[in-house]
Amino acid sequence: MFFTGDPSTRKRVDLGGRSSKERDRQKLLEQTRLERNRRLWLRQQNAAAVKIQKCFRGWKVADAERSTMRERFYGTYGQCCENV
Repeated sequence: MFFTGDPSTRKRVDLGGRSSKERDRQKLLEQTRLERNRRLWLRQQNAAAVKIQKCFRGWKVADAERSTMRERFYGTYGQCCENV
């Protein structure tokens, strides 16, 4: 941010060309807060979905590998050695 000569440290809110009346400003700030919360919620939902998919895919791969190993064992030793 460039120095504008204004010594105040108060953050400025871009009102996007809207009126700077206090009521409009409060409404805009509330809307911005709601949007931020919505984006946070979406990020959390996506992260949760990724974790669920990761667990499911891991289980699916492990199950497929287990089946492959079982078939290989049956092919080598037959089903009579199953309880050894």
